[in-house]
Amino acid sequence: MAIKIQNISKTFNCFKAVDNVSVEFPDGKLTALLGPSGSGKTTLLRLVAGLESPDNTNDSKILFNGKDVSKNDVGKRQVGFVFQHYALFRHMTVFENVAFGLTVMKKKDRPAKAEIKRRVMELLQLVQLDTMYNRMPSQLSGGQRQRVALARALAIQPKVLLLDEPFGALDAKVRNELRKWLRNLHETLHFTSIFVTHDQEEALEVADQVIVMNQGRIEQIGTPDDVFHQPANEFVMQFLGEVNVFSGRIDKNNSDQIHFTASSNTDTVNLMIRPHDFEIHQQEQTEKQQIPARITRIQTAGPIVKIDFCDESGKTIIVHVSHEDFRNMKIEDGQKMYLSPKQLYVQKEC
Repeated sequence: MAIKIQNISKTFNCFKAVDNVSVEFPDGKLTALLGPSGSGKTTLLRLVAGLESPDNTNDSKILFNGKDVSKNDVGKRQVGFVFQHYALFRHMTVFENVAFGLTVMKKKDRPAKAEIKRRVMELLQLVQLDTMYNRMPSQLSGGQRQRVALARALAIQPKVLLLDEPFGALDAKVRNELRKWLRNLHETLHFTSIFVTHDQEEALEVADQVIVMNQGRIEQIGTPDDVFHQPANEFVMQFLGEVNVFSGRIDKNNSDQIHFTASSNTDTVNLMIRPHDFEIHQQEQTEKQQIPARITRIQTAGPIVKIDFCDESGKTIIVHVSHEDFRNMKIEDGQKMYLSPKQLYVQKEC
């Protein structure tokens, strides 16, 4: 199921939650809607589901395989929905929860009891919970409950699966396990999915396509590699991980010549460098652009070493290095070093 959104807006009172958005969700792909709280990602998801109606404009459309469904209610859109807080029926067993959507169908559409049982047990096996079919939700862990919620959403054989922060209420270890599990499940079933998250790592790990949103608008659409390594603007780069921002200058006569210090014949730019994109030198490097800075903190716990520097203006610079590189450098708190960017992103100031 390919989904296309054309010129969609949604206003609550005087607040425009979604502002004239047009975007496509490819058939069979998992798309992440990524952005901070209030960016419009959940509202856009609810518009796709039919849980919200768009502002009434002549040119707005929500197309499922080319057919406009913007006037259709939720039941006619054939979407499965998975929420952050499971929304399981506490008085029903795992089996009954997954079967619920099938048992409440109109009689003419409802599968036979044997078919319902077959489909439910098949889904429970898919989510690795077939041995727990007769348990109550209170007897399950948070990760298991979320897998039941996903099986229930899939039971009605939706054309589209919508997930709204599905792992947000879980602890970090379980969340990491479930997003890998979801990615593997998607590789098996190849359903069209839209996944709302504010977790950058989650979006980059799970999605085929990432849509970065801010203040009701789309900032960038691309693969995880595209949005991380080729950010469209400063907002995207800063939202997708730690970044050091400097006010610099670029030579008007030689656009390849970038300065960290002022010059009369230069244009002002923002220079953005990710923590892992620095080289650290103990001696001044005359052939490279560099920033003299002093070490103020070293954190070695974790998969990388995090080093805080302070430059001559008092600005904190965050640098990440591998444990092997850190051991080879033999550096310590208070030591003066010279930082050279391996890669930087240049954004002209408005």
